[in-house]
Amino acid sequence: NFSNPHLGVGEKLVMESSAHARMPFVSYTWDLSTHLITLHAVCADRERFLLFVDALDELARTLRWVEDLRVDENNVLRLPEA
Repeated sequence: NFSNPHLGVGEKLVMESSAHARMPFVSYTWDLSTHLITLHAVCADRERFLLFVDALDELARTLRWVEDLRVDENNVLRLPEA
């Protein structure tokens, strides 16, 4: 379980390594019954992946659903490599 003050309780999945996944990832999901909210982060560097999870938790806790946006107004945030 993963809690967000705006979306309530959701789920957090951390896949550090897997035979099926090329890169480690973390996924956060909230089912609002009318909407499914998902944040999915992938890291190419397996050695440094776990360093980012706490920061991603903080980011995931700031997500909120804004009902006045149209479906085609959504955005994908891509963070540059450091």
